[in-house]
Amino acid sequence: MRTRVVAVLIVLGALLVAPPAARAAVIDAGPFRASVGTPSVVPNRASVPVYPWMPDGHISVLADGPGRWIMFWAEFENYRTVGTTPFPEDQTVREPSGRVFGGRDDPNRCGWDNGGSWLMRVFRLSGSRLVAYYHAEDWWCGADLGKALWASVAVTYSEDNGRTWAPGRQIITSATPRPATPVFGGAGDNDVVYDAYNRRWICYYHDGGRLHMAASYDPAGAPGTWRKWDGTGFTVPGIGGADHSIDAFLPHEGHNPSVTWNGYLDRWVMVYAGWDGRTYLSSSVGLLNWTPPVLLLAPAPPYDRIWYPTLIGDGGDQSSGRDVRLYYARMRPGTGVRDFMSVPITFTA
Repeated sequence: MRTRVVAVLIVLGALLVAPPAARAAVIDAGPFRASVGTPSVVPNRASVPVYPWMPDGHISVLADGPGRWIMFWAEFENYRTVGTTPFPEDQTVREPSGRVFGGRDDPNRCGWDNGGSWLMRVFRLSGSRLVAYYHAEDWWCGADLGKALWASVAVTYSEDNGRTWAPGRQIITSATPRPATPVFGGAGDNDVVYDAYNRRWICYYHDGGRLHMAASYDPAGAPGTWRKWDGTGFTVPGIGGADHSIDAFLPHEGHNPSVTWNGYLDRWVMVYAGWDGRTYLSSSVGLLNWTPPVLLLAPAPPYDRIWYPTLIGDGGDQSSGRDVRLYYARMRPGTGVRDFMSVPITFTA
């Protein structure tokens, strides 16, 4: 999201095989170990137009009946596909064929989302009613041309299983007001999980280069109900309130966190992109206190970043087990175009 370069990705089957990311065979994550397999390129079987820039955030998949899964492709404009498994390589059809949310045209030309809206995390509330928490970008009414952005976190709802979405509303904004001169900043690159034990939503996001969190006790995560973490509790207003960093991540700060409940490990697992170009792994029992992050994947030449990670298992992105797949972007220096990659991971408690 920080680099927007218009390019054409020419995919020739033989050229998809490239040097894998440097990785350790087994990673000691403290309470458990993670064995990393061999990476492969995820094909674009559904011919999604934004594929050259995927992934560009959290990958959200939802069960939609036996043998049917919906995936939302998060980019400045978002697409909806269906497949037979929760895994992106098995998504085969766009339903509908066009974008379902976002864009950089009217009516969003001068709003807080004029640079696009990324559907980062989608949940089913009931029946065909869905909620999506998304990353929005302000490009100063299009004058910025992708050289800077001001981010915020917003929520939108769908009544038709994600085919169309209502206009969104902001739920988390930076404590720093948007400046008149275009710069990179704001609060965004978010992920959201539902904490069923405490009956609350928790949003993880970055602002000022650091990871933060906020919570809502509203069943639908409605605007105006979000409070930021103050170091001991969720008390600070989500709109414009002060941000308090999550201490565990200070040694290796990053962005684009992705969290899943792992039933095999009996704990939450987070992966996120480090500012050093690497992807890190951490875990938590209660979503508030996280283990020290450990290196999961690092880039190898000619690539310089392993970013935008998501863990997906048989239960989709919301829950997983011993065997999961990590999806991520393998990026080249000086360009936003990337390879959509997947690698198997096996956890051992």
